[in-house]
Amino acid sequence: MDILTTIKDLTAEGVNVIAQKEGLQTLVNGEPNPTANLILGIMATLAEYELMQIKERQREGIAIAKAEGKYKG
Repeated sequence: MDILTTIKDLTAEGVNVIAQKEGLQTLVNGEPNPTANLILGIMATLAEYELMQIKERQREGIAIAKAEGKYKG
């Protein structure tokens, strides 16, 4: 979410943030690009979801290791 805040702040100041790999620009003809905002929002949500999944798998692995007596903290 921090990256979205940073991008929105930069765009509000008139800075065009360009993601070359994704082919996105936050400003088009000096106006905010709603498509870029949508895609960036989706990407941020997916990244947050993936982080939650990683943490959940980690907790499950620790629980299994503790049950087997292999977890040393």
